[in-house]
Amino acid sequence: MRAEGVKTAVLSNTISIYQRIQERAGISKAAGFDPILFSWDVHAIKPNKEIYELALEKLGARPEEVLFIDDKAGHLEGAKKVGVRTYLFENTDEAIKEIRRVLNVGQ
Repeated sequence: MRAEGVKTAVLSNTISIYQRIQERAGISKAAGFDPILFSWDVHAIKPNKEIYELALEKLGARPEEVLFIDDKAGHLEGAKKVGVRTYLFENTDEAIKEIRRVLNVGQ
């Protein structure tokens, strides 16, 4: 979807050791995420609205331009509080369809 001009971000409630493992493996850079926000690093955690506000700032996006996807329903609540559309991830194929539908790309 990057080819269609869609920006992507990661919000992770991971601890610092996992970030270092991902960076050493080249996962973060290879995936091409626009910002990658680790809760321990930015001092905010899902579902607190501050991490979503920071992500919006880093993306340079308005809430209505964003679709937040998570596999934990509780994490969606913070995003909703700042006006971001949300999607509960349960199945890869269905998630891809929903992303394309909501963002109107690749159809």
